[in-house]
Amino acid sequence: MRVKAIATGYPENIDWGEETAQVHKQMGGGPPNFMVTFSLPKAKEALIVNPTNNSGKPFAGGSVWVELFTTFKDNRQPEFVRQIMQTPQK
Repeated sequence: MRVKAIATGYPENIDWGEETAQVHKQMGGGPPNFMVTFSLPKAKEALIVNPTNNSGKPFAGGSVWVELFTTFKDNRQPEFVRQIMQTPQK
């Protein structure tokens, strides 16, 4: 799976590029989650993409969790952010 990431920035959004994700782990017979890393000038960004119920299929009412782990190159405290995106149901 290829992942393209664009981050919110000022004055413009920041295109992190596109990288190949690897299967991170699979638990309980559900869909696997994937991990991808982006090396940026000031930080290393690791994203874990986790489709949940209904495999995150469009219009099936599934969801996709994205967890972001930031490790700064200047030794600042690492950061963690989780976002949950719900796909609409028809």
